[in-house]
Formats: sequence, C-alpha cells, structure tokens
Amino acid sequence: MAGYCLFKLKHDIRVESKIWIAKEEIEKIIKTEVEPVPSLAALIKRQPFSLLEDYVIHRITRLPYLGRVQGFMAYGMVNEDGLKALADKLTYIREFYYITTERDLISSFLKGDASDCSGLKDVGPATQIFIQNEPFLATLIMIPTQTLLELGSETLKLPYVTFTKHEENLRHRIVLMEKGVERGIDEMFYHILKEHSRQPWLGLYKQHIGDYVDWAFSDFRTWGLHFIHHHEGKADPWLARSVVNLLDIPPGGTLLDPFCGSGTFLADAPLLGINVVGVDINPLSCLIARVKCNAAFLPIHELREAVVALGNTALRLFSNRTLSFEKLFSDVKHYIDSLSAGDLIKDFLYVILSRQTKDSQKRNVKNIWLTFMDDMIHFYLLTYCYQKILERMNVNPTPNVRIILGDSRNIDTYVSHVDGIATSPPYFDAIDYVKSSKISIELLGLKPEPETVDRLTIGSKAASFINQAELHSLPISSQILVKQFLTHGRLKKAEIVLNYLCSMRDCLRGFYKILREGGRCIFVVGRYHHWTFGEQNYEVDGAQVLIDLGEQAGFALEAELTHNISKIEAGDRIKEESIIVWKKGLEKSARDPNRSERIFREYTKRSISSLL
Repeated sequence: MAGYCLFKLKHDIRVESKIWIAKEEIEKIIKTEVEPVPSLAALIKRQPFSLLEDYVIHRITRLPYLGRVQGFMAYGMVNEDGLKALADKLTYIREFYYITTERDLISSFLKGDASDCSGLKDVGPATQIFIQNEPFLATLIMIPTQTLLELGSETLKLPYVTFTKHEENLRHRIVLMEKGVERGIDEMFYHILKEHSRQPWLGLYKQHIGDYVDWAFSDFRTWGLHFIHHHEGKADPWLARSVVNLLDIPPGGTLLDPFCGSGTFLADAPLLGINVVGVDINPLSCLIARVKCNAAFLPIHELREAVVALGNTALRLFSNRTLSFEKLFSDVKHYIDSLSAGDLIKDFLYVILSRQTKDSQKRNVKNIWLTFMDDMIHFYLLTYCYQKILERMNVNPTPNVRIILGDSRNIDTYVSHVDGIATSPPYFDAIDYVKSSKISIELLGLKPEPETVDRLTIGSKAASFINQAELHSLPISSQILVKQFLTHGRLKKAEIVLNYLCSMRDCLRGFYKILREGGRCIFVVGRYHHWTFGEQNYEVDGAQVLIDLGEQAGFALEAELTHNISKIEAGDRIKEESIIVWKKGLEKSARDPNRSERIFREYTKRSISSLL
C-alpha cells in the first residue's frame, strides 16, 4: 500500500485564506499536489482510515479546524528524511499522520524490527508511531516544530514561573523562573503526547501544565522574539514563515529581505537551514531585526547576567522620581554601553529600552520602571524557552545572519547573489514608517537621523518633480495611476507616487540581477489602495501595478495568492493582501495584461452611521 499522509490544520486559524496558503506550502515542500479534506470525521469512513484503532481515530478527529477544509491528503511513499523535513517546515499544521504498511520505514524510526512492536511508541521528542498487527498497519504521528514553539510560550503562564515575585534577589528569581520554564516544557511535551484528550482542571489546586493552560483555546500565541518591539507595517509572522517555504530555497541557500523592517520574514529562516540577509534604511528597524533574527544564538547565560546587572542598576536609577524620562533613558543607555557584554546582548537591551518610549510622556517614572523590568524578564524568558525547545527538538539553526543598514536601490553593493527574496515593500503612502521610530532613534543616538531616514525612504513625501520621460518609461498601469492624480489637480501626490514607482522599478531591477536563475521573488502587498478623486472614492489595484513593474524588470509572474487580514488586525486602508510570486527564468508569465488597464474601480465607504 502506498502511504497516506494526512495534514490536520490548526483549529485556531483566523482567516480562511490561510488554508489555501497552507496548501501551497505543503505542495512546495513535498513536490506533489494534495487533496483538500472537507471533514476529518467523514474521512474515517474511508480505507485505510476505517481500519485504524480508536486511539488514532480520536487523535485525528480531535480539535478540527471548523471551516470548509479541515486538512489535506497526499499519497505516495515518503522516506524518513522527507517526513522530518515536513516537521521542521510546516506552519499551519497542528499534527500530521503518515499511514503505511511499509515495515522498513517504520523500522528506521524505531531503530529496530517493526514486527516485534505493537501499540503506541515514542520515537522522537514529538514523534510517535501507533502499530497495529494482523494485518500490519502503522500510523506515524508528528507534531511540527512550529506548533511546539507556539505552545512553548504558554509555559510562561505557569505558577512556577509567575509565582516567584516573593524572591527579592533578582538573580535567584530568574533562576527559579528558568527552572519553571524547563519544568513547563517537560510537562508540555508530556501533555500533548500522552494526555492530549484531558481538559484543564477547573478547581483551585492545579499541579500540571494541562491544568492551567487550555491548549485548545489560548487567546494569543507567539514564539521567539517576533513581538519584542512595535513596528509599523510589521508582517504577519505566520504568513512570513510560510512565504519562506514557498520560495523553496535549498538548504544552505541565502534569503534576502531588501526592506526587512523588524525582520519578520527573516527571523525563522535560520531554523530552516537558510542564511539570511536583511537591508533597511531605518536604523531602529535594523536594531530590532538583528535581535529578532538572532533569538536562537543569543548567549543565554551571558544575557541573564546582563539582565540581572541592568535590573539592579535600573532600580537605583528609577528611584529618583525627579529625573525626566529623557534623562532616565540616557542614564540606562549609558549603563548598557558600559557593560562588558557582547554587541548582541547590548542590542537586546537597547530594544527593551526602546519599548519604553511608547506613550512615555503620559506615564510616571514608577510605571516606566515596572514595565521595563517586566519586559526585560519576559523577553529573556521567551528567548530561554525558545532555545530550550529547539534544543529538545534537535534543531540546529544556521547562524549566518547579516542585517545591513542601507538603501535597497543599491542592493548589489551589499550582496551579489541570493537564492530567494521575500519582503513586504513600502506601499505608496499607506504607512508613515519613520514617525513611530523618531523618539527611539534620537534617544539611542542611532544614525542616520529621522529626517534623513524619512527623506531616503521609498514613498517619502519629500519634494520631487514630474519627469515626463520617466513617466512614459513605466508600465501602462503606473502611467494610468499618475495621470489620474494629474487630471484631478493633485500635483504633489502625483510627484510622490511617480517617485515611488520609479524607485520600486529600480529596486526590482537590482533584485533580478542578484537572484539566481530559477529563484523566486515574493512580495506581500496590500491588494487595493483607497484614494479619493474629486467626490468619488476609488480602489486602486496596487498589486497589479507592482506586478507590472516586476515584469518590466525581467521577472515572470508564477502565481498570485490572496491573504485576507483578520478584522482584529486590519487597518483602515489595507484589508486584503496579495502574495506576488515571481520566478526568474520562467518562460510563460501568469500575468493578465487586461487587468493592467483596469486598476481603478469605484467603491462606497460603509459605516454604521450610514446604515441608520
């Protein structure tokens, strides 16, 4: 019997478009098409699933995604390395199951003869095999690393982590919390592998991780340092991770994000065996990206000592209630500068300090001190937990991370060859990328200054002019957009948009030059941009404008996927994203030339007041 590989979607996926992104991701990893499974319960009626024991059936049907599709099915033979690669890479899958009669494959996992075994066997940190005999049928159950990393953040909620504030000595307290995290990780693995069907206790006395944490309906999960600092226009970390898989970069290859921002597209690539290069014009963005992308490589014991030293010193500094926030910030920064710790440790502490600038003028010194300490300990423990889970899963990240402060219009001065490009580029004038960074850049003494960053940012509102030759050298969709502004007398806006389009075209030419033949470049952009011309509101197909610019640079469109932004995350302007997949050397483009001339469509703003 050929193997059956069943992928069960996570039950808490927020938007349905992620289901189809998950499908694309799986197909890219296993190099074959998969079949959607509308109902896991109905699937159990089909062979070979109808032959499975009750334990496996319960495991498969528990906590399904309640949408049009609950999982995906693939057929064929898979070797041990292929299954382990799936476990390393998958983003949206809670568990996957490989059902087979192939004894040799099962024996390779067992490191022994499969014929001598029956029932449930642990064969790895998050891998189990359920063996049925007469006839022989084995179900390999694997939990992806990504799922475990997300669940791992829940350990910080446990009593042996949170109930430690009675310990006044900061070093002793952190050591207690570390032990609590390790105990929580042990119990997490035990709970999801052995007691997966047990719900949390409702009583006051709770001893184990499953008693405190409802793995089914947690409010919010994170992993690594993805949320260590606010950043305007930050990409969805789950989407970013799946986009890296869609690039299909070979092990040891290099990923480039030329507009890396806080490093969301790059942060998980080292876990996949990929080298990363990030470029950004904003020095605060580069600082955050360096820390986020090196979460697996922070020297944890050295970091603990720095946290303890800074915590004890900050207590003394913040006890002076007469100092201004700027003076306190300067004193804490000066102490970080004086530490003998490595640059990566200092960068981590700078980012934690920068977090305190948000609403700093509205907060008193005591509140700033409390949040500073809480943030420093919280993100230290997240890093500690992250590294411990990777260690448990035998994941060896690739330590080659380069974050470069620079202008991607000159990309070939920083990097000469990459295997894949993934980014969310600046998008017309939808976001002011510099405003939220200004205070931190100034107080940390980062260079260049905010005014220079604003002027050099693609899409900047800095003065320009209409160059007719440049305008007519652009694709028809770009020309239509700029001329619409000119027709309605919006000269300044036309200048800004033209400058943006020319800059983006120049960037794409540079990206094409350094990308390997057959490599992919993926842009995640807002599908529509809303502008008002006269009395009428329009939706502008900004994704098509960028697709045309990419084609002019030499790329061929391989696919365009859709990602709907959940109502929780959606802003006023962008509610739907396009995932533009270009491929270098693709003979036939999937671009629709007719769409280029239809980038405008009228729309009516809807609000509750308009319905009353």
